[in-house]
Amino acid sequence: MDTNKFLECERNQFQKILNFQLPNHFKKIGIVFSIVALLMVFLLRITETSLDVVKMILRFVLLISLLIISISKDNDEDELVKVLRSQSYMIAFITGIFICCYSACC
Repeated sequence: MDTNKFLECERNQFQKILNFQLPNHFKKIGIVFSIVALLMVFLLRITETSLDVVKMILRFVLLISLLIISISKDNDEDELVKVLRSQSYMIAFITGIFICCYSACC
């Protein structure tokens, strides 16, 4: 196998992973799930029920729905949106690392 073809194939696969985005209609689905999860969390907070498993599941649903919103395409996707999205992912990753390190220390 030619080395250049192998490198090109690997580069193409890497670009597919980097450029992965869901279609635009997934953004609406993510918004609906996040609103429902937030409302359920507030209702559980108001009624003061201690269903820890349900709260954990709702937090998980909220995080997944926010992830779906963030990886969904916009109607007018351009280079600026891609740069801003990559910068926000970087900031979110660094913030997540700090939160994990802080919670592990305390």
